[in-house]
Amino acid sequence: MKRIGLTSLVFAALLFVGANTANAQGGIAIVDLNYIFDNYPKFKAATDQLKAEVEAASQMIQRRQDAIQAKAKQRDDTYKRNTLEWDQMNEQLTKELADIEADKQIMRRDFERKETKLYYTSYMEIIGEVNAFAQERQLTMVFRFNGDKVGDNPDSAEVQKFLNRAVLYYNPNIDITPIVLDKLNRRYQPQVGSGFQGPIRQQQ
Repeated sequence: MKRIGLTSLVFAALLFVGANTANAQGGIAIVDLNYIFDNYPKFKAATDQLKAEVEAASQMIQRRQDAIQAKAKQRDDTYKRNTLEWDQMNEQLTKELADIEADKQIMRRDFERKETKLYYTSYMEIIGEVNAFAQERQLTMVFRFNGDKVGDNPDSAEVQKFLNRAVLYYNPNIDITPIVLDKLNRRYQPQVGSGFQGPIRQQQ
């Protein structure tokens, strides 16, 4: 399933925190949302469950289509084309095919709504941790950035993505991605000692 446009729209926004600038210490931090989504077990588990639902629905639709094909073969083997019996059976099969297409559209919209809710809910969880940390440390602002590295032989799309990066340099100490991810995982897996912080990436 493709990621919906809402996700890109949300990711494109800056994350402004609710700190009082008059009392803030002037601190700025950055967070890699893509990295958190890719390494947050709760989000991954929910995504895998949604994918399983989509696959199960696809298999059910395929079985219905296979059944119609079998009926069509039976129609052709049993009746001559354009006879009353053939026309009646053909009309029924046409209706069944139309019902399948209608069900496919309904399921597609349902899964899109579920995916939208999944991304939005997870995004708000991340923002909640970002805001809490920023207010605790009296940060002025938190920016979204992308910490991915350029490969040895990047294609044109990859090069364009890095040419358009807003953050060209940052001190690794202001990257709060591991902290936010660890806090999320502590909430999701309280039985795990120190949680999961993920690897620390080097600057480019």
